[in-house]
Amino acid sequence: MKIQIAALLLAVTCGSIAFAADLPTAQVSQQEILSNKSKNGPETQASSSNKPQPSSKPIDKVDGVKPELSSAAPPTKPTAEASQTPPSPLSFWITIAVVVTAGIVNYWLNTRTMSNQTQEATKSRQADHQNKVSEYRHAWLQELRNTASELIKAIHDGQSALMRMNLSRDYREAAKQRGDQESVKENHEQVRLGYADERAAASEIHKYVSKIKLMFKPADPQTSKLFSLLDGVIEKIGDKDLRQLNNVVIEEIVAELQVILKSEWEITKTRMAKE
Repeated sequence: MKIQIAALLLAVTCGSIAFAADLPTAQVSQQEILSNKSKNGPETQASSSNKPQPSSKPIDKVDGVKPELSSAAPPTKPTAEASQTPPSPLSFWITIAVVVTAGIVNYWLNTRTMSNQTQEATKSRQADHQNKVSEYRHAWLQELRNTASELIKAIHDGQSALMRMNLSRDYREAAKQRGDQESVKENHEQVRLGYADERAAASEIHKYVSKIKLMFKPADPQTSKLFSLLDGVIEKIGDKDLRQLNNVVIEEIVAELQVILKSEWEITKTRMAKE
């Protein structure tokens, strides 16, 4: 808006200069008219002095002779050709300059407007992209929390099923040694059920461990300890020596996930604050 006002002021200034350039020419033409009148003045005065004075005597009507009128030439009037003057070259070039300047300013304003619109569109696209990235990161963090909680549940269920299966095997062997066939059948059924539950939990553990690993970069340094703990959990699947729940590995995995989630959440908050 300021640039358009400046361009308008420039055009008005150039137009004023052109108008001022035409003023001397008009003044010269008026001076020429006045000089022509001054030249014709003495002639008219002389002709009027040569005009016969009317006589105080009465005119003889009988003679019928009328006094002769003066034949003095009438005063000359300035012609239209004398009042017209050729246009000033300066005003012509000033007009050309005003037109060219107005065209350049208009072109520059249009170009700048298009450039500003392009920049605003680019900034808007970038802002939308950043907003989308922040939304994706927030959803990613929530998905990581849900996956981690499901993994902890699968680990606990797998350990419980494996512990029950191993204890049932021990009871079954003891029943065989005692010759208690009823107890053998009962513990054998518990071994079968424990094995089925342990296999289902092992499948869930593999699923969630793989999903968590796919949510990070392969060489991300902050996940090295977490991945090592997860690999240890997979190695312990089907461990025949397990006779009690191992809550230590679960607590270590939870603590490591808390550190990672806090770090990623701080990054997300920083990005959102910048936007």
